[in-house]
Amino acid sequence: MEDLMATPNIALHHTKAHYKPPEKGAAYPMHQDYHYFPYENDTTTAAVLFLDGADVENGTLFVWPGSHKFGPLEDFGPKEGSEFHYVDTGKIPNRKSKACYC
Repeated sequence: MEDLMATPNIALHHTKAHYKPPEKGAAYPMHQDYHYFPYENDTTTAAVLFLDGADVENGTLFVWPGSHKFGPLEDFGPKEGSEFHYVDTGKIPNRKSKACYC
């Protein structure tokens, strides 16, 4: 990551496992990780490693190319009683998002 970001002294913040068994599913609304892990100067990077094949039918990750240029968007969720942060998809429609296949 130091070579990729041209930045020395990168620290691992945390690791996380998303266990999503097929019989239960676990949809997650469109969101920015920023609201879960706000960092000064937006200096955080996330990476995903899929352990099984992922596609649209079984729930792959979707990303919006260039959305990092929007900066932090207003988030919804916690103030409405949800444990999830998410963005208003009426303002940011999903049609521009791209599926990540593996």
